This record gives sequence, structure tokens and C-alpha cells, in this order.
Amino acid sequence: MATTNEQVIESLNRLLAACTRSERGFRIAAETAKDSELKTIFKASAHQRGRLASELRMEIRQLRGEPERLEVVDRSEWLSALGAAASRQDEHGVVAECQGMNRAVVTAFESALQDRNLPFELLVTARRRCDQVVEAAERLTAWATTDTAGIGRFVLPPVVPPVPA
Repeated sequence: MATTNEQVIESLNRLLAACTRSERGFRIAAETAKDSELKTIFKASAHQRGRLASELRMEIRQLRGEPERLEVVDRSEWLSALGAAASRQDEHGVVAECQGMNRAVVTAFESALQDRNLPFELLVTARRRCDQVVEAAERLTAWATTDTAGIGRFVLPPVVPPVPA
């Protein structure tokens, strides 16, 4: 049976994986975006996820754990992960896929926040990070629903922050 510390490390590694996948996806989305504002949103989201992943690696090491490494995936596989929308230059599809990545990261944070083994200081930090991801998701949704974007009908619902228990 896993110790409490091992369980916390597992939980943080799941968060790390979600943030790392999201960072890579947003970087590809930024490369393919034609709209400058959308490109900026994607780049900022990629940077944020990279920073979160770096912080998670540090916390895992402080717990004397080993951060899991995701396999290096080639760009074409990430395009496939983005629903091939990026390869078709379909910003509508890319936005929808990026919103899906946001939801996946928020879901990973929500799961970690439910982990009763998570020390209080890590719980507070995870809550703050989750809120940051939700804010980034809201910026993407705001872009997608503006009249100038013209794609509001293609956009998935925004990420809703979890209600504290």
C-alpha cells in the first residue's frame, strides 16, 4: 500500500502530466494561430502551464519524489491531439480543443484538491494554481465569444471553478 507521501507524489505527478500536455498543445496552437490576439492567448497559456509544471516538479522533488517524464511526442501527434484542427488551419477547432485542454487541467486540479493526503500548504497552492488556469480559460472564452472573433457558436462552455467543499 502506498504511503501518504507516495500518494501525494502520485497526485502531483498527475497534475504535472496534465500541465505538460497542455503546455505542448498550447505551443502548437500558438504556432498555427493567425489571429494575433489568439496567438498571444495561446502563448500566455503555454507559458503559464510550463511555469506550473516547473513548480510541480520542484514540489515533487521536495517530497523526495521523482517527477514523471512524458514521452517526447512529435509535432504531428500533437496536431492529432488537437483534433487535427491546427493542421487544417481551423481556428474554431483549435479553440475548442484548447478549451478541452483547459478543462482537463482544471479536472486534474479538482482531483488533487479532493485528495485528503495533500498537505494544507500544497492544497492552498493548488487552489491558487487552479484559479489561474480558470482565469486563462476565461480569457480564451472571452476571445471566442467576441463579435470580432465570429466563432461564438463553435465554442464549448467555459470552465467553471469548483465550489469549495
